[in-house]
Amino acid sequence: GNVGPLHYCAPEVLAGHTRYNHRVDVWSAGCVLAALYLGEPLMAGDTQHDQLDIIHTYCGPLDRPSKKRRKVMNTDADTLWQKKFRDKPISLLKKMLTVKPEDRYSAAEVLAQMKQHGL
Repeated sequence: GNVGPLHYCAPEVLAGHTRYNHRVDVWSAGCVLAALYLGEPLMAGDTQHDQLDIIHTYCGPLDRPSKKRRKVMNTDADTLWQKKFRDKPISLLKKMLTVKPEDRYSAAEVLAQMKQHGL
């Protein structure tokens, strides 16, 4: 089912997974934070498929690509992030917008990072 606006939906939800946890909310919060920085959604697809393609471009695929392919994708994604955010600190955003839920920050980790950096 639909759990929120497309631009803020976690990739596992868009992909149709039925078992997910609170980290979908961390993804959504990361999307909102990115939109506050940019003045517009970071990843704005028109359809679920389009949204997953954009997420793939910025954050990597849901499946596990080869090590060589990951290196190329990471370089391309880093360039995109740098163009969008210029000199803004984005390490927290990148941990909130990690495709694999198990690698994504938890809400407690986000709050700890924000406190540590005086946000």
